[in-house]
Amino acid sequence: MENFLEFAPIGIYKVNTEGRFTMANPEMAWMLGYESASSLMEQMKDIASEMFASDESAEKFFFQLFEAEQVRAFRCELKRKNGNDFWASSYAKLIQDQDGRTQGFYGFVMDITRTVRMENKLQQANHELLRIATLDGLTQIANRRKFDEYLTKEWKRSLRERHTISLILCDIDYFKPYNDNYGHQAGDDTLRRVAACIEENSRRPADLAARYGGEEFVVVLPNTEQEGALKVAENLRIAVHKLEIPHEFSMADEYITISSGVSSIIPESSDSPQKLIEQADNALYQAKAHGRNQCYLYSPALGSASNGNG
Repeated sequence: MENFLEFAPIGIYKVNTEGRFTMANPEMAWMLGYESASSLMEQMKDIASEMFASDESAEKFFFQLFEAEQVRAFRCELKRKNGNDFWASSYAKLIQDQDGRTQGFYGFVMDITRTVRMENKLQQANHELLRIATLDGLTQIANRRKFDEYLTKEWKRSLRERHTISLILCDIDYFKPYNDNYGHQAGDDTLRRVAACIEENSRRPADLAARYGGEEFVVVLPNTEQEGALKVAENLRIAVHKLEIPHEFSMADEYITISSGVSSIIPESSDSPQKLIEQADNALYQAKAHGRNQCYLYSPALGSASNGNG
């Protein structure tokens, strides 16, 4: 047994009812920063306050131990004698006499610091991959995939809570002649600037601005009535115009402008998010047909759209 304890690659210990080690192997002592098992047993007076890195971890450990009479794979940070923390996975089981009185507990501890660090790095890498997968490569705002996921999620929330959800569909006016005459590099720069402007002016944390495709952008406005959505759309139109990006080949203005279609709806179970998109697209069509550089609001009563400027 002594050879087994000496050779074991995990910490093995026994603790009495006073919270002191009555047995520990060399690995246990090494993990906690002590020269030997005997010095650990002599110097550590109370494992709850001296071995656990936080009072919260100690409380959770002992609650589980006394509630279930054992603890399995309990993850928390422990601390070494010098105060440095490390991650550990602990197992423990109560020791009881024939009358059911607790005599202490024994257990095993494994240093899993390297494992936890690798898990954290992997998690960070996964988050970064997810972020990249949902960003538009050119404009660095949300892409179509992110928009589809977010709209579906917020649609379901609005359906549950009976709230209005609104959508703004924007299109850069006369972008093809801009690209043809100023070049694709200038076109890409303009797309980036317009995208940043739209995202910056969609200020609420719940709002999502995304590139819908080509020179089209979309903004999801959860819990927003049509009046508020129309105001946001008009603010976006003004903000883009204030960028003062010259466009001498536009028939709408001397600068780059956008046209927007706005739709608002309280979802019904028989509807789908596509209905909101189609209504916004209908309103955008009206904005373009009536001269561009303006915002139109979809009107369910008319089955079309009405000018929202001003």
